[in-house]
Amino acid sequence: IMVKHSLAIEQLAWRKWAIKNKCQGDEDLFKQEYPATPLEAFRHAGNPVFGAGILHDQEKSLVDVKYGVFVRSKGVTTFEEVDRKINCWQVHSLNNDGQFTIGCDTMEGKSLDTSDKKSKVDNHGMAVFNRNGEFVAAYKGQGDQIDVAEQLLSAALYYNTAFVAPELPNGMVVLQKLKDYGYPNIYNRQTHDETLSVENSDNLGWRTTLVTRKWLVDGMIQILRDGVKVRCPWIYDEMTTFIKDKTGKAVHNTGKHDDVLFAAMIAVQLHLRTPMDEIYPFETTGEEEDQARDYNNLSVIGAIDYGDDEEWDY
Repeated sequence: IMVKHSLAIEQLAWRKWAIKNKCQGDEDLFKQEYPATPLEAFRHAGNPVFGAGILHDQEKSLVDVKYGVFVRSKGVTTFEEVDRKINCWQVHSLNNDGQFTIGCDTMEGKSLDTSDKKSKVDNHGMAVFNRNGEFVAAYKGQGDQIDVAEQLLSAALYYNTAFVAPELPNGMVVLQKLKDYGYPNIYNRQTHDETLSVENSDNLGWRTTLVTRKWLVDGMIQILRDGVKVRCPWIYDEMTTFIKDKTGKAVHNTGKHDDVLFAAMIAVQLHLRTPMDEIYPFETTGEEEDQARDYNNLSVIGAIDYGDDEEWDY
């Protein structure tokens, strides 16, 4: 314990005293009251969505990262490092030789703690998934949607024309930017999920409903069990504070964020529901069983998203 947590002898002595005198000799109660790490705190608080085994494995997968933004100039997209940790990407791999998906969850301006008038609000979140089985980048921001849209488009172009999906209806500005550019690989939920029609559709982007929310959570849990690595600390950190509330709904813990995590889960669904090796043809159903990956075998994740524009309380 001393080596793992860099404790002084006095701190270790206090720990022993506190377990005996303040926690009735119960070490688990001590960990609940005085957690040494975020993971230890999470294990003893609420009802976690991601089990301790998954969190332990993903903690070991974390790597060194860079912070920066993607910049387009004269038809070339590059990555430029910045000296900040907001309104930027957290990147562990700039290798764009492969196939990728990107989820985008734009901020709603909602308070993270409705009981606290001074509570911070949610963030913009994005995540890039390499379809060989790991996340390579995550974005966290509080800026204008125009800036988010530019970063999504630039990252998508950099990462080999990745499949992308802004979350709707809040991401309409982002979606319009992609459409104005003529970006080819925007997720089309009606064509992918609803019919065998070969006609084009206006149902672009990802819509989170009571149904698709379950897809997101269950799909993420399954691919992590199958060996996918999150790599990026921002994604992992939000996993450690993602819990089930009293109704069983998967939500962020009070005062914590889940924006980057939801973006990551959207990226996973794009991976499961879009084909590989080519731009999405409307003649293709995009069913998971057509994809030759062990962690794609998720044919029974949930029901169908009918693309209804009705607002949901999800």
